[in-house]
Amino acid sequence: MLANANVSGGAALIVNAALQNNGASAVRLEKSGPGDVRLIGPASHTGGTAINAGALSVDVPASVVRDMPAGTISGNGGLIKTGDGTLAFPNSGNTYAGTTLVSRGTARVLHNATFGSTAAPTVVQDGAALDLWGNSVNGNDLRLGNEHVYAAGAGPDGNGALRNTSARSQYWALSYVTLLDDLTVGGSQRLDIRGDNATSSYMNLNGHGITKKGTSLFGFTNTTVTNDLGTSFIDIQQGGLTLEVAASLSGAADNVMSVRNGAYFDFYSVAKPIGWTLSLDEGSRVLTRSGYTTNLNNWAGPVALNGTARFDGGGAYSDTYTGELSGPGRLVKVGNDNSITYLRNTNNSWAGGAAISNGTLYAVVPGALPNYATAVEVVNAGCLALRVADAAGTQPGFTLADIDALINNGTTFAGTTTSIGFDTAYEDLDYTAALPHLGVRKLGPNTLTLSGTGANLGPVRVYGGTLDLSPVSRYLGDQSVVVGESPSTSDPLATLVVGGTTRIETLDKGYNVGGQPQVVIGDNGRGVLRVEDDGFIAGRLLAGNGTAGIGAVYQAGGMMHNTGGAGNDGRIGNAGYGYYHLADGVLTNNGYTQIGCGLTSLGIIEQTGGLLAFGATYGGTIGISRGGTGVVHISGGLFRSNATLKIGDDSENSSTAGFAVMTVSGNAVVTNNGPIDLGNRNNMTAMLNLNGGEVNAKRIWRANRSNTDALVNWNGGLLRAVNPDTGLLFNGGTAGLYPDVTVFEGGAVVDIPTAGMALSVNTPLRRPTGLGVLSIPVASPGAGYIGAPFVRITGGGGKGATAFARVDLASGTLTAIEITSPGTDYGSAPTITLVGGGATTAATLGAPVLGAPASGGFTKLGAGSLTLGAANTYLGPTDVRDGALRLGHAGALSPNSQVTVNGGVLDLCGNTLSNAAVCRSRAAAS
Repeated sequence: MLANANVSGGAALIVNAALQNNGASAVRLEKSGPGDVRLIGPASHTGGTAINAGALSVDVPASVVRDMPAGTISGNGGLIKTGDGTLAFPNSGNTYAGTTLVSRGTARVLHNATFGSTAAPTVVQDGAALDLWGNSVNGNDLRLGNEHVYAAGAGPDGNGALRNTSARSQYWALSYVTLLDDLTVGGSQRLDIRGDNATSSYMNLNGHGITKKGTSLFGFTNTTVTNDLGTSFIDIQQGGLTLEVAASLSGAADNVMSVRNGAYFDFYSVAKPIGWTLSLDEGSRVLTRSGYTTNLNNWAGPVALNGTARFDGGGAYSDTYTGELSGPGRLVKVGNDNSITYLRNTNNSWAGGAAISNGTLYAVVPGALPNYATAVEVVNAGCLALRVADAAGTQPGFTLADIDALINNGTTFAGTTTSIGFDTAYEDLDYTAALPHLGVRKLGPNTLTLSGTGANLGPVRVYGGTLDLSPVSRYLGDQSVVVGESPSTSDPLATLVVGGTTRIETLDKGYNVGGQPQVVIGDNGRGVLRVEDDGFIAGRLLAGNGTAGIGAVYQAGGMMHNTGGAGNDGRIGNAGYGYYHLADGVLTNNGYTQIGCGLTSLGIIEQTGGLLAFGATYGGTIGISRGGTGVVHISGGLFRSNATLKIGDDSENSSTAGFAVMTVSGNAVVTNNGPIDLGNRNNMTAMLNLNGGEVNAKRIWRANRSNTDALVNWNGGLLRAVNPDTGLLFNGGTAGLYPDVTVFEGGAVVDIPTAGMALSVNTPLRRPTGLGVLSIPVASPGAGYIGAPFVRITGGGGKGATAFARVDLASGTLTAIEITSPGTDYGSAPTITLVGGGATTAATLGAPVLGAPASGGFTKLGAGSLTLGAANTYLGPTDVRDGALRLGHAGALSPNSQVTVNGGVLDLCGNTLSNAAVCRSRAAAS
């Protein structure tokens, strides 16, 4: 017990001796009385500490790190840290109710409740520091919550009164901070003042300023920075300072944020404009890490370019400046190719010019870009984008004469990989002037048509509206086409049109060579490619490239040549949503191509006509799902592949997970000069729906995988054996393993076309059991669909039900749900979800209708022989029209199946036929 009866503020009781346990017995420290007690010596007792009244001071000498004893600190008193050393609090919570004062040295914090009750504040005086470490190896675990921190000064070493010198970031460390004087923040790891929303977190500046030191990032996230009094400042001397999401700065141009050489300011989807002055020194940087629209990351106050400053885009993000840019410095645009820096002030006056090395620098009018004709240089893959004035001259922007002079002056655009950007904000534009060899970026609504001459073109990017390349053929060399760069849903749909007789060609670098030029549709946003008439376009096809990418290809003619192959696989649904509608024309593929590759991907091919040809020029296969969702729906046209067709591709993503379905219906003809592999991934569902048309293949093979369904749902389609390499039409990865085959109402048709060809079916041809999904009504059609959404059917106790969404692409509405397989054994209504499709308003569905699916029959065609080697339960008729059908199992035919032999031979193979109805015509049964 340590007691000091002096009044608070009176003489303190000083304890120089060490406090420790009594041998094996834990000692508890009790402090009583209003007077203060100072612990000068080390303390290691483990029985806890009670500060019942007054304050307990803990002194740590300079250059010493001393652990605060383990055990809870309780009581109504307060705690004072003195001395120039570091007091390291343990990772345990405390309950004391008094104020915490860090008067000198450093207090290291690991636990959310280190400072006891949040009813009393924590005060960090000038010369002291709060070092916010946390304890998790993953970081971001420290959250002082409602603890109010009052702070001032630069800390004991000048490197910050608030700091994080641990090895881990702490995004949630503080929520309420009030400045008592100017404050320095530092450390080697990120430290934030953050709240769940802007009303639950604040930084009260009290008219004081903040200096940022250290290599780390200091953040205001969902935090209101207030009470600037017109005198507050932020001086970023080292590292960075970020504003994120709902963070805001009170104040105006009298408040200055200075960014020094080597330091940076960071935008992260900041919703509210910033009215302060931004002062950028030589070597400073503005980094944008999230947010894409002119409503986000908007600096509305003045910007002073004191030297060369970099404006850096960390991804498909944008930053906007509506305040005046002035000063002698130079603006350098760098960063991600998809980033955009918008200059929207019409009277900027900085004198140092601009260099655009990568990404896009956008100018709304000539006054936004001083001396644009002589002081702007576009290099590497940079783009200068300009708003185009209307033809009548009533709307502001750059005139066509301005643009023509700029792109042809020979100095502004320094190479063929640089680009000119057109924002057709007011009306359609047919650009009839000759276009030199450089790239083109299309921004804004309306249509830009390139009718002028120019055989060579650099990179092509479409952010919004329509770019029509139909009038003139262009060669892009090793450059790519990207449609749908903008992640903003408010931007107009990006569309590229390739029609007429134009040829848009890229360099095919050859087999297994990196950097194949790409045709990317839906990179970070919504994009559409229209191939029509006799148009031609070539490149590595990637539809739905990024996780936010939504890409669709509508082919009504012409040719799309996918040059993807080994090391450069073509993909419909790479990480996002990809849709390809082949109505006419030819889609050719050099090599490896996947539909639904990444775990987050959704890829859909809908073929109603035309020719899809996989020639395997560069080897490989067509793979439906490498872990994502892959759907191939063929109701017309020709589908030809010279390699294995994988419904469930074993490559990538640890050969685990995925959903793959291929449906053949109508008059479609699928010819696969190889096997069809089913379900070659663990924990996946793979289905082949044979609903019509014909499928030609060597065989259908089921992989030996765990927790995987490999289903053939047969409902009217024809399966023809072509160049078989085994005696089994269905086989598997181990002996006796076959796909699960269910014969629905339309029946199963098998053609063994050649005399002397003999195959067997040793998997049971089953009748459907239980209930299936017979229909799914559309309750509301939605709007803005650019492709068919995936119809996800889950639950209900059954399996095998699939459906395809019918979309009117002209109106963007969902018109119907086509059941492509009813499935079996549903005990209750499954959950139906629409996924993808790029809708601006999602459609809604009614309750699915369940019923008992009917069983179909079996038809044998072709001059060869087929042996049924399993007990089959299908109930429909058995029709032998050509060749021989052999019954290799006593239960090969259900006794309820009507048997007709009309032009072929039914060989009982010694078995007894007990079917009630048998009809023979022009052939024999033996």
